[in-house]
This record gives sequence, structure tokens and C-alpha cells, in this order.
Amino acid sequence: MTYKYCSHYTRSSSTHATAQRLSVYALRHLLGDQQTNPPQEPPVSAEDVEECCIAVEEGLDYVYRRCRTNDKTVGPLEIRVVKAGTFEKLMDLFIAQGGASINQYKTPRCVKSKAALKLLNANVSSCYFSPRDPAWNA
Repeated sequence: MTYKYCSHYTRSSSTHATAQRLSVYALRHLLGDQQTNPPQEPPVSAEDVEECCIAVEEGLDYVYRRCRTNDKTVGPLEIRVVKAGTFEKLMDLFIAQGGASINQYKTPRCVKSKAALKLLNANVSSCYFSPRDPAWNA
């Protein structure tokens, strides 16, 4: 049996679309039977990731959910699954820029650097969007 979970993530806020959008970059991690070399990742169910989008959106604050559901000023949350090794490349980039030592490095929770966003976007293997608005009560 194989279990899936998100081992690393970071996010960015996109303003190049009609409405702002929150994008989450996530690395899928697998546990279980890995008989192939290198291990082959089984396909991700789009429905499972879309439900994850909804769960994340419903966990965000009242203002986000109002802007997304009522005001329509925020677009659907996007989860971008990145290839294995992407977060190591991101670490190398930030360390090379002199931002941290390797012993003190921690994956940033929000990325604004154009170079970092370019690296993340170049390593996206699949994208998923929230299929519906999150729950919101006026």
C-alpha cells in the first residue's frame, strides 16, 4: 500500500490574472512499496487534490473566504505539484544569494522572489484548482 502526503510547500500570490489567486507549490511524498529504481510516482487523483484545495480554502480566514465567495476579488486556490528535488533547488538558490547558511535554512512559507518563482514554475508537474467556493456565512 502507498500513502501520499505533502512533505514540502510554499505559496505565492498571483496578481497577473483577472482576480488575485493564491498558489500553493507542493511536493508529493510517497511511503510504501517502492520497487522501481527510481521510484515511480503513481498518478494523483484530480478529485483528491481538488478536495485538498477546498480544505485549504475553508481553513483560511473569514476575509479570504468573503473575498473569494462574496466579493469575487480572489480566484480559486491553485495547487501546483512540483517535481522531486525542487525544494532542494530552491534551498540552493536562497543559500547562493547569501540569505541563510545551510544549517539555518528553512523553506519560506511565502515566495516573492522572481528567481524563486521562476524556479518553482519551471518544475511544476501538474496544476489543480479549487472546484467550488469555500463555505462562507455573512
